[in-house]
Amino acid sequence: MSAASIEALAEALNVTPEVMAPGLQGRPQLVRWTFSPRAMPERSLSAGALTLALNSFAVVLEDGHGRHRCEVPQGAIGYMPADFGGSWSFPDPVDCLQLYLPQDWLRRTAAQHGLDADRIHLRCGLLPDDPFLTQGMHLLLATMKWPRGVAMFTASVGLALALRLLVAHGDQDSPAPTVARGGLPPHLLRRAQDYMDAHLATALTLDDVARQIGISPRHFARAFRQSVGVPPHQWLLRRRIDAARELLAAGDSPLAEVAVQCGFADQSHFTSTFRRATGTTPGRYRGDLRTVG
Repeated sequence: MSAASIEALAEALNVTPEVMAPGLQGRPQLVRWTFSPRAMPERSLSAGALTLALNSFAVVLEDGHGRHRCEVPQGAIGYMPADFGGSWSFPDPVDCLQLYLPQDWLRRTAAQHGLDADRIHLRCGLLPDDPFLTQGMHLLLATMKWPRGVAMFTASVGLALALRLLVAHGDQDSPAPTVARGGLPPHLLRRAQDYMDAHLATALTLDDVARQIGISPRHFARAFRQSVGVPPHQWLLRRRIDAARELLAAGDSPLAEVAVQCGFADQSHFTSTFRRATGTTPGRYRGDLRTVG
């Protein structure tokens, strides 16, 4: 990521970022972005970006697959591959730290450590919880308070983070053959299921979940069904019913509140769906549990 590339991105966003060690060409580059809500026209970069969210914000991407919205919680770690196109908009104020990993440097780094860079695919989206990446990014954030020697520190920590990213979060199989063989790789399936579990109360769409694991909605729907035996929406519905059962058994929350917490439109929708799935209504289910108890 060259200084010119960062300047071009800053110009597109109309902001002035905090850039550390701007003279290092072809090496990891550390940049902190802070800006108010705005949009950015379509643009691709020569470096991938490992990102630490310093506040909570949303990102809206429009690309060839449509419009996708991703909610980014504070403290989340995400990755955007080099040359990932599309136009971006940020409806919320943004404060984030980005470590840019130039594509050629990343390929050389992989080869020097016995990894086949051509078979490792880093997807765009939020990454599963990874204390190593989180602590490493916070270390880099701390260096911005003492810029002396930051270039060497960024290079060494950047190397460690890049290797962690490749080994722990890289997909060893190319996207098309993986889907064609019949299912999602285990780590992508787990990431999709964890995301749906964490957002049961949200009106999730197929695009939302597919975006998190970096494949198209059509491929995701087909591969997910081949992996677990049911379409994503049916799996999600079962998880919402399971969550409702747990809430009904655990306390006296009003049915309307249980409905909202489990992602149903309203109490009526919750009741009819619960009856179809279990053969009884939520109220009777709770009453039967108390009778047995």
